[in-house]
Amino acid sequence: MRKAYLMESIQPWIEKFIKQAQQQRSQSTKDYPTSYRNLRVKLSFGYGNLRLFLVCISWRRSGSF
Repeated sequence: MRKAYLMESIQPWIEKFIKQAQQQRSQSTKDYPTSYRNLRVKLSFGYGNLRLFLVCISWRRSGSF
């Protein structure tokens, strides 16, 4: 039950992130949360020469690093 709640609450952010990555126009991450459930969230996009996208999502506990 807790996992279902967790996935529901972050699902809109993940869907938005994937859509933004597929459009390959904007690399802005300012509209995404910086923390979630006492974890630090860091999002980034990377585009190569062939306009492929690299998705990096990092979850770290607050206070580490």
